[in-house]
Amino acid sequence: MKKSVFRRVVILVVSVGISSGLASALLQERRYIDISAELGTNAPEGGFNKFIADIQWMLLVHHCGTLQGVNEGNVDDLYRRINAVLKNDPDFTEGYYFGGLLLSVKAPLKSVDILTRGANNEHCASSWNIPFLAGYVLANLVTDEQMPDRLERAERMFALAIRRQSGFPFVRSAYLRAKAKRLEKDGKWRNGIVVRGDYHAFLCSCYDEWLKTRAMQTTHATPAARVGGSSLIAGAELKERMLAVSQQLKIEMPRNKDVRRTINMVVEKVFANEHLCPECLLPYGPGDKYCSHCGHSVKMYGVCSYCGALLHGGDYCPKCGRPVKVK
Repeated sequence: MKKSVFRRVVILVVSVGISSGLASALLQERRYIDISAELGTNAPEGGFNKFIADIQWMLLVHHCGTLQGVNEGNVDDLYRRINAVLKNDPDFTEGYYFGGLLLSVKAPLKSVDILTRGANNEHCASSWNIPFLAGYVLANLVTDEQMPDRLERAERMFALAIRRQSGFPFVRSAYLRAKAKRLEKDGKWRNGIVVRGDYHAFLCSCYDEWLKTRAMQTTHATPAARVGGSSLIAGAELKERMLAVSQQLKIEMPRNKDVRRTINMVVEKVFANEHLCPECLLPYGPGDKYCSHCGHSVKMYGVCSYCGALLHGGDYCPKCGRPVKVK
């Protein structure tokens, strides 16, 4: 009986000693688990670091639940906590996205830093929303004073998002609007045309992108040009956007010289064979002398050049029998 008690006492003492040693070791390694650890902390060896990152992330989520919101008083601490998670798990896609989203309003530069690292991480290459959010923050929340080349960077981020997911129209719209903002900031476009507002800038950006589709269709385009200058958006979609914006500009800025020059260039190059009314830019039919939408005179087509009869196809006029010479 006494031996049994003695064994239990020995086991208890040994257990307390081991527990004390483990507790001491964990206290020394606490900096690896501490969610507020500095960015430069060395990550634990082996696969244990991802487990630590999961713990850090859960603690960060819990911590955010105790805050009234992100403000100047806690934004630096949140940035350190997010970086501590990503330090232990650099391939944590959700960490980049939600971390960047959390800081986007109060600390856009810190948000861009996190999102750009995520966008450039090859292990996060399946995520389109990380570069999209980076582009959005750059285009809308970062100022020119904070980052003079923010719009160029936004274009690159949106372009990356399109390459990863081209099915969403709003991603393509964001790319074109970033280009438009840059053109509006520059103030001048091609042929000395002055950019007059955001709608005009958007039309210019669509036209520039459409030219890329045309360049790729030419047989003499070099392989380098085909790789470096290819459009990210289909030509049909760009034409639809250009027509809608041109029609709106015709209403809002009908007498502006720069706007009219741009619209004329677009109609001449993009819609040369689509028979649009020069006034309202709506299509009209063969044989029409006036636009049925606005009453403006239009250039007649689809009629016999001899008798003026409406042609229905074929090689001869159905009224006078002469060979067809369409005008």
